[in-house]
Amino acid sequence: MRLEDCEEIRQLYARYAWATDNGEWEARGACFTQDGSFEAPGMKTVGRDTLIEHGRDYKASLGAAARTHHVCTNVKFDLDGDRGEGGCYFQYYLTRDGVTTLEAVGFYSDKLRRENGNWLFESRSIVLD
Repeated sequence: MRLEDCEEIRQLYARYAWATDNGEWEARGACFTQDGSFEAPGMKTVGRDTLIEHGRDYKASLGAAARTHHVCTNVKFDLDGDRGEGGCYFQYYLTRDGVTTLEAVGFYSDKLRRENGNWLFESRSIVLD
């Protein structure tokens, strides 16, 4: 496993969380392959454009003043050529009206794929504790 690949994948995990928390839906979508999927309990979204729309809808459902913070730790992955599997633990915080609450704890289970020299999420699934 090349160090460059390791760092690019760590940056992918950070970019995803940052884009999600800051409403950068195009940047969040760019973390996925064109046919990428995101799955959480009770829902599955497939395709980069649909993932972008899902992000916008999700943020709108929280209200304009709400802030989220996805804290991702213990990133791990195994690579085999241009594919890999990985994951990380997460804590999801929501702030509304100056009050922050821990909303969820769990981990992401990911399939990774290198396309055009860039590591992306092929699929990302949330598993709640």
